[in-house]
Amino acid sequence: MEFFDDLARSWRGWVHDKVLSAMEHDFRLRATHDGTGHVTLWIGFGPDLTENERYWHLVAPLELEAGALDRLAAQMRAELTVP
Repeated sequence: MEFFDDLARSWRGWVHDKVLSAMEHDFRLRATHDGTGHVTLWIGFGPDLTENERYWHLVAPLELEAGALDRLAAQMRAELTVP
């Protein structure tokens, strides 16, 4: 949840990619900002994404408007909060 809250707080942009990775490196989110209000959320699945190309993996970009980051963070908090 902190990852999405950080994106929402930084909606005006950031310099370096923001990355969230699972301990096993089989799932990763990477967020980039183009400086003009557009965010790309790169979603990656696959065994050990830190290794070279010999393993399969899937990476899919999701284009977002920076103004939608607050709503995304709120939705993620709602979905990931344990009752």
